[in-house]
Amino acid sequence: MSAPSGSRAGGPNASKIVGTAGVVVLALALGILAWPRAVGLHGTRGVLHLISVRGAVALALLVLAAILASLPWRRRLLPVTVVVGVAALAHVAVLTARGTSGLLTGSDVRGDLPDDAVVVLALNTHGEVPAEDVASLVVARGADVVVLPETLRDTAERVAALAAEAGRDFQVLVETTGNGVTGSTALLVDHRLGEYSVTEVLPGSLATFTAVPVDGSGPPITAAHPDPPVGRSLPRWSALATAATGQCATPSAIVAGDFNATLDHPAFDEMGECVDALAAAGAGGVGTWPASLPWALGAPIDHVLVDGADWQVVAAGVLEPPSGTDHRAVEAVLVRR
Repeated sequence: MSAPSGSRAGGPNASKIVGTAGVVVLALALGILAWPRAVGLHGTRGVLHLISVRGAVALALLVLAAILASLPWRRRLLPVTVVVGVAALAHVAVLTARGTSGLLTGSDVRGDLPDDAVVVLALNTHGEVPAEDVASLVVARGADVVVLPETLRDTAERVAALAAEAGRDFQVLVETTGNGVTGSTALLVDHRLGEYSVTEVLPGSLATFTAVPVDGSGPPITAAHPDPPVGRSLPRWSALATAATGQCATPSAIVAGDFNATLDHPAFDEMGECVDALAAAGAGGVGTWPASLPWALGAPIDHVLVDGADWQVVAAGVLEPPSGTDHRAVEAVLVRR
């Protein structure tokens, strides 16, 4: 006995159902990747690394959509192509919302700054940027607070000495974890803000510490460099980065450095009054690492955070670094409210 005609139609119908289900699953997966915080996956291995480089993910998805659209059976694949293309645009939208116009040059004009303005500069020197180049950047940008992850004391003191030749007067504070140059973080503070002393060193294989003025009216400053989300450091990465961003809850606080985390990661879930200066100035989507990649494809993991109740962000942006490091520098110009 032959099968009823309806049964013969069952095969194509079943394939259509499976195909539709596949498209739905793909849409859900790519939607979660676009905003994993909604389901609590933004600290999960793999996901956290992909959302660190949203620009690169968007580019990869756009290339995939273009390939799908060029195949002979592109009409059949149209739903998949649309889903992939929309997902790419979602990542672009997030970066655009955070700002992509803050790539600065050494000669950009910021206008006249108030006498009480504080210029914060952070640069992971990778232990290889010559002190002369760092000092030139510090002097050219008029920095008052300089955070230098992966910088040894000798280099930091040389930077301060060279800056002194240009009329600047910096105090040098350095903390190390015993992991060579990678575990050494330096902080230079203009003496006009007061005489500073280290009051807290956060745990981790890299050096993050807070200094406050013993005298003077300067703000509490945290030089940040929590562990990266790799290998055995991954389980503690979120806690360490959160501890670093948590220093911003201190009144008048400034927290700056290489956070090894972007605004998408758990460390930035509860910001409260804390403000990311780059995002506030329209530069929060500019990639700072690695500097060898175009900024649109990099990870914005270097930050300047401030207590928004006490500080107003006048300007902020990302600077191309001197040779020798894999990080771009970040800068923020702040004034008291």
